[in-house]
Amino acid sequence: MHMFRVTAVAQLISDHWEEKPLDNKLLARVLLIHDLGNLAKIDPTTLSAQDFALPCTLDQFVRVRAAFMGKFGSDDHRISAAIAQELGYSANEIDFMNRKTFIRNDETLVSSDFNLKVAAYADQRVSPTGIDSLSGRLSEAKERYRDKPGSSMNNPRTDMLIRCALDIETQIMKHCTLGADQITDLRAAPIVLQLERYEL
Repeated sequence: MHMFRVTAVAQLISDHWEEKPLDNKLLARVLLIHDLGNLAKIDPTTLSAQDFALPCTLDQFVRVRAAFMGKFGSDDHRISAAIAQELGYSANEIDFMNRKTFIRNDETLVSSDFNLKVAAYADQRVSPTGIDSLSGRLSEAKERYRDKPGSSMNNPRTDMLIRCALDIETQIMKHCTLGADQITDLRAAPIVLQLERYEL
């Protein structure tokens, strides 16, 4: 659901974009798979049916996770890139997916590529439970990772990267007729339903 919501945020922005049109195909293809590697970050021993809405049983998830990690390793970004490559994604699409990450917000901020800015921003607006304000989402992530030193949300660059995220939001909103506060789960819901049938 996270990836559907992230893609829907990018689509909402694109639908209200006043400048040169954004590349909706690139945004959809990358954002719909960008976090597939996150299954490596999920500790199955902490999951229960009540905690986590899985499209399979917990035993099935454990087997799939073990198979993916056996094939691709344990680095979530590398797993996502490897899956993208197996799905036939181009080197440019995989590079775009790797560049849109939070840890590279400083590069994204100074880039002239608004597709990159929108992709990074869309991802950073979506928490595990839904679309949030940017500051709310980043505060939630910082709190969630506070006991995990070295993570992108808990290192010496984190506060600077958060400031970059807020500046990226300002850059995007200058060209979008939809206000940041109008990007909500309610508005995104019809797009999410369409994306569930999107063919990569």
